[in-house]
Amino acid sequence: MSTKRNTTSNSSSPNGVNCEQLRELIPAYSIGATDPQETAFVESMLEYCPDAAAELTDYLVLADEFLYIVPPTRDTNTPIDVPMPKLTPVKPVHAPAKITKLPSDVRVRSDNQRLWIMAAAAAITLVLFGGINFYWFDQVTQLQGDQQALATQLATAQVAMLPVNAGEVHHRDLLPNQEVNVNSGAHATMIWNSAREVGSLYVTGLPPLTADKTYQLWIVRDGESVSLGVFRVDDSGTGTLVFESPEPIEDFQHIGVSEEPNTGSPMPTTPHLIIGNI
Repeated sequence: MSTKRNTTSNSSSPNGVNCEQLRELIPAYSIGATDPQETAFVESMLEYCPDAAAELTDYLVLADEFLYIVPPTRDTNTPIDVPMPKLTPVKPVHAPAKITKLPSDVRVRSDNQRLWIMAAAAAITLVLFGGINFYWFDQVTQLQGDQQALATQLATAQVAMLPVNAGEVHHRDLLPNQEVNVNSGAHATMIWNSAREVGSLYVTGLPPLTADKTYQLWIVRDGESVSLGVFRVDDSGTGTLVFESPEPIEDFQHIGVSEEPNTGSPMPTTPHLIIGNI
């Protein structure tokens, strides 16, 4: 079970997070210029600082626009008026050499050799430039894909926080259950408003399920389990759930997520994969 942590909303530093420090890293993070420690800090704190998340989206859009800006080429056809120096004629010291006409077959071989060299050079040039263009096209495509994936994850996290953005907000972390075989990187954040008993769950690191299976969120009290809803995760293991609790969540002791049949279950049928304390 994770350590109990109870926080209330704070517009400037929710959950003790320094949002100003996060915003200072946003420009460098948007172009991949942060070190691993700074990158981990930004990605773990974005969900707590909506203003910083919105600013990151703006930077990503701006970076995408820069990809299509091509600098103008310099006009190389402008004539340059350079005065030519006057040269003094030089008298030849030796008699002009006699020109001996080459046999026709030698001239043909020489011309063919030059043509072959020129063709080979042209082919090599095309291969080199084609390879360079393909490399940069692949890099740009990969960068655009990474940017789109990050923007999607950011938008998903922001949507999950919408129902609980006013009033007294509670926050709990769900971590892997050590008693079952689950990805050690699995994690979930559950946020709810105690005045309205509505909240959201944001999950990362859970394996995608087959079509006949789903994940189900539970709150537990003295062995009694109450379902808060079912959800699925995408290929990256990310999923969200917006829920409304039928009872005050603070009256329960634990939170858990289990794997259930596609339509959900009245009670858990498998051990909880990730768990937390209320």
